Amino acid sequence: MKVDVLVVGAGPTGLTAAIECLRHGLSVRLVDVRAQRAEGSKALVVHARTMEAFHAMGVAEAIRAAGIPFSALNVFPDARPPAIRVSLDREFDWGDTEFPYWLSTPQADVEGCLEDRLHALGGQVDWAQGLLDLRQGDDGVHAELTGGTCHARWLVGCDGGRSTVRERLGIPMQRRQDGQLFVLADVLTRDGFPEDEGRVYRSRKGLTLIVPMPEPQRFRLIAHLPGCAEPPVLNANFVEQLVLDRTGIALGTHGVGWTSHVELSHGQSEAVRRGDAFLAGDAAHLHSPVGGQGLNAGVQDAHDLVWKLAAAKRGVTKWLDSYEVERSVLGGRLVRAVTLATRVMTLRRPIPWAVTARVARLALSRRVVRRQLTRRMGMLEQRLPPGPGIDRTPWAGRRLPNPWIDGQRMHDRVDRLRPGILELPEGGVAVVRPDRVVVGRYSSAAAIPQRILELIPDSV
Repeated sequence: MKVDVLVVGAGPTGLTAAIECLRHGLSVRLVDVRAQRAEGSKALVVHARTMEAFHAMGVAEAIRAAGIPFSALNVFPDARPPAIRVSLDREFDWGDTEFPYWLSTPQADVEGCLEDRLHALGGQVDWAQGLLDLRQGDDGVHAELTGGTCHARWLVGCDGGRSTVRERLGIPMQRRQDGQLFVLADVLTRDGFPEDEGRVYRSRKGLTLIVPMPEPQRFRLIAHLPGCAEPPVLNANFVEQLVLDRTGIALGTHGVGWTSHVELSHGQSEAVRRGDAFLAGDAAHLHSPVGGQGLNAGVQDAHDLVWKLAAAKRGVTKWLDSYEVERSVLGGRLVRAVTLATRVMTLRRPIPWAVTARVARLALSRRVVRRQLTRRMGMLEQRLPPGPGIDRTPWAGRRLPNPWIDGQRMHDRVDRLRPGILELPEGGVAVVRPDRVVVGRYSSAAAIPQRILELIPDSV
């Protein structure tokens, strides 16, 4: 089989890559070593920046319907009331986004929506097709799969933290074990427990998060178990007692569903490209579940990569050079930020714990801090470094703002497939990529440098 793109791994990252290939007119084969899709809920939160990517892909409405937005996050920095309430459901508190919320949608449901979109575009997942080996030549990548050989112009490894693609490419990932155990459980609770608000309890006994799920009265428990070497049996009695000991709340736990445990580790691959093969998602970066960034980062990796592959097929090859630069920087920032946040949230020594609890209460009492928390966690404040696809002008490297302009969202004025020139309401123009990142802002189209115009020949 010969295709433009071979995608290895059919989780959210791989499904996004395959959908984007079809939207951009690239032939694609999507394979997965598993015999079928896993049923566990796994990752849970879809953030605003990811919903913007899903909107461009034509799947945001389905994913929104499958989920429930948080109306608020209640933070207990010292596990005692009163909580600091961070509103999450008003655009006033977020700024310029069409998706002003954190959306609770189990990964299995996200994958189901993405697979439906893939089928609608004429694609499918080839299950039970593991990658055995690969080699690269002048004409692309030759992959040996369980069921035969596939030749692709490009290969995208979306096959998780223990990526076979990364291993076969010889790209190291230095994983650091934190020696911390987290357990996760989806549980039903008693009537009357608010169903659309999340809770964070920072106790010296361990960090505890209670996250709403779309099913009525079902919540995701995420709990740090300090000093615990082996994961316990996560039954209703264990969960009920753990929450009661740490928060004083009687959940009325019953109906324990999906459970899992995570032994924390973090790391980043030393590269995300080797020749015509690329890494995306957990294959490129690993971190703790705090903040729910993993699924979102993987989807955004894939959404960013594929339009650059499509541009390369049209002859504009410089965009591909930007993938390595940009995703390595973003991945490194993400790993460091989540690792630091996890360490602060899981502090147990009395003085550092008390000091950080006090600082958190003071900081979160300010609306500007709460707004930055929602936007940064929602991944709306990312900034890409100057490089092959980012100039050094105002706005360069930032997400294009998305306010209402004459009854239309700014993002809906941007081409969903190719970089182009956007006239700004306040005057001047911006060169904007399909991922809604600003390449540069200029006084007029005539002021755009030639090196930037060479990246957008279709708009000139």
